[in-house]
Amino acid sequence: MGSLHITTKDEHTKDLLIDLLHTMHGVEVRETKTATRNPSVSFQQLCGIWKNRDTSLDDIRDKAWRRDRK
Repeated sequence: MGSLHITTKDEHTKDLLIDLLHTMHGVEVRETKTATRNPSVSFQQLCGIWKNRDTSLDDIRDKAWRRDRK
């Protein structure tokens, strides 16, 4: 099995190509999202962002699970 990465310049071309690939036998189409990166924020700037906050890991988990249930 081989894989192929294709980049399109616009949504219309992407949609046409995906529709075409869906019609082919033996072809599985999986769309992936391109991660966006903000070059103006470095990893070092993120260090300590939770400092002096009264939040535990359990609080974060509880909020995340509640959000998924809505």
